[in-house]
Amino acid sequence: MVSRRPIWLVAGAVGFVLLALGLLTVTTLLAPYSSRPIPTDCTSGSTYISADRIVQVSGIGAAWLVAADSDAEVVFGSGTAYLLKLPGRSILWQQSFASGEISAALQSGTAYVFDDKIGYFLNATTGEVQRHIVESDNYRGLFTSGSARRVQTDMVYSALGPGASLTLHLNLDFAVIADGCVIA
Repeated sequence: MVSRRPIWLVAGAVGFVLLALGLLTVTTLLAPYSSRPIPTDCTSGSTYISADRIVQVSGIGAAWLVAADSDAEVVFGSGTAYLLKLPGRSILWQQSFASGEISAALQSGTAYVFDDKIGYFLNATTGEVQRHIVESDNYRGLFTSGSARRVQTDMVYSALGPGASLTLHLNLDFAVIADGCVIA
């Protein structure tokens, strides 16, 4: 007679993992978030960026500095987002952004860059897109609440990556530029 105990143990372990992944996704999506209103004088085509946030990048020209750490910068110019490697500001990644809004954070070697609700999670050293088996975030980008246009200024992120990499409820504060105005 063959014992069925190992089969039940495996089935129970698989069920537990699936339940944990489901709870992880739901709790990330339901996590609280912060947002700020977009001032009414900020409209498509307007520019209210201070001189200290304008950088000159070889091959790009003038661009707005969105986020930076000691190794990389995220800049936005002429409708395109760039991830730049410091100190020479070489281009690691670029993507056309249609929304007029860019949110970015750099943390632990990863650049988190959003075009409204579309997110790019990049290795800040190579510019490569980071792939995950399961990922979940609560970023909602631009939205309207009452009669005010708002933009989310932080995010909770969780991911299960290839190998044994696991990120649970990473809370990120974003730098945000929307419609030519620095929001956060």
